[in-house]
Amino acid sequence: MTVSVRTRLEIASGDRNDHEFAEFLTQLIKSGRLEGAGLGVFKFVLAQGDQSLTEPQKAIFYGLMNNFVHDKCDLCSQEIPWSEMYSAIDTGTCAACANL
Repeated sequence: MTVSVRTRLEIASGDRNDHEFAEFLTQLIKSGRLEGAGLGVFKFVLAQGDQSLTEPQKAIFYGLMNNFVHDKCDLCSQEIPWSEMYSAIDTGTCAACANL
């Protein structure tokens, strides 16, 4: 069973012990891919999780994350782990398929 991107994000952002998700957010923040309100919301989620976001902030967060998160690898259809998600932004593939 595949988990939807939004559900996967809600689970990860609610779990403040998810180091891989936090590292992914950190990479996005440092990458220059975010600016303005989006950057602020991402910093907030990294520090506090998404539970305290207002509805407009949630719309920004989940809207932008849909641009960066790939549910499955475009080649092998395996779920891409958070530890490989940043490189998958450009390739759409898991690390194994990116190295083929």
